[in-house]
Amino acid sequence: MLILMLFIEIIFLIIISYIRYKKILLPNNIFTLLWGIGLIISLFYTNERDIIVPSSKLIIMVMVVLFVFNIFYIFLTSRSFFSFDMKKDIYINEQIIKILFWCALILYSPNLIDSISLILNSGLNFDLIRRMYVAASYEGNGIFVYITRIIPNGIMNSLLIVSAYYIVKKNFKMAKYGIILMIINVLCFGGRSSILAFLEYYLITFYLLHNHEKKKIHFQKKYIIMILLIIVAITISRDLGSMSMLDMIATYFILPFSFMQYILNNPFQYDIGQIHYGYLSLGFIFSPFALILSMFFRDINLPSYYFDINAQNFVNLSELKNVGWLINNSTTSLYYFILDFGINYYYIGAVIYAILICIAQYWFKKESNKEFSFFILVCFYQSIFNSTTNYVLTNISTSFTLFFLFILTRKIKFRLLN
Repeated sequence: MLILMLFIEIIFLIIISYIRYKKILLPNNIFTLLWGIGLIISLFYTNERDIIVPSSKLIIMVMVVLFVFNIFYIFLTSRSFFSFDMKKDIYINEQIIKILFWCALILYSPNLIDSISLILNSGLNFDLIRRMYVAASYEGNGIFVYITRIIPNGIMNSLLIVSAYYIVKKNFKMAKYGIILMIINVLCFGGRSSILAFLEYYLITFYLLHNHEKKKIHFQKKYIIMILLIIVAITISRDLGSMSMLDMIATYFILPFSFMQYILNNPFQYDIGQIHYGYLSLGFIFSPFALILSMFFRDINLPSYYFDINAQNFVNLSELKNVGWLINNSTTSLYYFILDFGINYYYIGAVIYAILICIAQYWFKKESNKEFSFFILVCFYQSIFNSTTNYVLTNISTSFTLFFLFILTRKIKFRLLN
C-alpha cells in the first residue's frame, strides 16, 4: 500500500511542477525521481537478495522529504527563472586556471608518485590503488591529507566545473586542465567519483545554457559515451569479481536506503538523538571557520566529523551470515538531516536544502555579473544527483570548491605570466 502511495506522490509532484513551469526536466523532478524510484526499486531488489529491506517508517520519511522539498522549491522558484536569457559569455580567468592547475599537480605529487610506483610493480589495477588510498586514509595524518588530497580535490572540482562549461562552448583548449587533473585523481586514488561528477557537471551546464542562452548549443554525445565507458572499465578493474554489474550499480544507488534502515535499527550506534541544529546541513558555510578554530580549540570539530565517526565503518547489510554486502558512507542525505534536527524533525533539513538551491537560482538570475553565481548553481544542482547517497554540502571539500570557483571568476592579471 505504501509503495502505491509513494508512486502516486511521485506522479502528483511531477504533475504539479509541470502545471506551474510547463516543463518536465526540472531540478525538483530529478530529486523526486532519484529518491522515489530509487526507493521503490530498492524495496524489490533487497527483498530478492536477502538484504535489509527499507521499512514502512523509512518509506514515510522519504515521502515527507519529497513533499517538503518540492513544496518549498515550487513556492520559492518563479516561472521566470526558466525563461530569462544570458546576454554574454561567462568570464573565467585563464591565467588563474593555469596557476591552480600547477598548484594541484604539485599537491597531488606525493600520492601520484606512490600510485605510479604501484602501477609499475602491479599493473594498472584500480582495486590495489584504491586499497592503498584507503589504508593511507586510516593513518590519521590530518594536515598531510588536507594538503595532498582535500585542497587539490577542491581545485580539481572547480576546474572540472569550468571544463564542463568550456566543452559545452567547444573550447577544448582550456578544458584540458580540469580533465588532466581528473585523470591524475583517478590514478592517485582509484576512484570513479571525479569522472561521474564531471559527467554530471557537463549535463547540468548544458541544461542551464540550453535554457538561458539564445545561441544554439549541441549535446556532445560522444563525450558522454566515452565517460561512461571509462567508468565501466574502472568498475570492472576494481570491484566486480563475483559481483554482477547490476549488483555494483545497486551498491551505490539502491543500497543506501538499506543502510539508512540499518541506521534506524541501531539508533544509539549512530548517535541519533544528538542534535546539531543545522551544523551539517550548512556544513559548507561552517567548515572553513571550524577548520581555523580547530587549530586552537580541540573541542571544535568540522561538520563532516559527526558523520564520519559513525558512517565510515563498513557494515554488512545482508540478512544471511554467509553473504557479505559491505557498505559505508552511503547513507542518503536523510541521515545528515536526522543528525541535525532529530528523528522527529528531520524534514527541516530538506527545507534548508530546498531553500539553498532556490537562493542559488535567485542569485544567478538577479546578479548582473553571473560568473560565480552560475558555477555555484552548477555545484548545488550536482549535489541533487548525490543526495540519495550522501549530502555533499556538508563537506569542507565543497567549501574549497566554491572558494576556488570564486578565485577563477575574478578579473586579476599577472604580468609575469603574459
